Amino acid sequence: MAFHLPVQIDDRVTGTVEVVEELGDSKYCLSTTVRNTTQEKLALEGEAVVLMDK
Repeated sequence: MAFHLPVQIDDRVTGTVEVVEELGDSKYCLSTTVRNTTQEKLALEGEAVVLMDK
């Protein structure tokens, strides 16, 4: 994860998570972004590998 700017109290944010790759064995790579819509700037971006239960 890369944090680009702080989010303040009363800021509005939009989070987006996209499944970008299935890795097998119920593991998936996710791309995540959080935009601060108050400032119209990117607040956070990154990737994560998660294990999904059936």
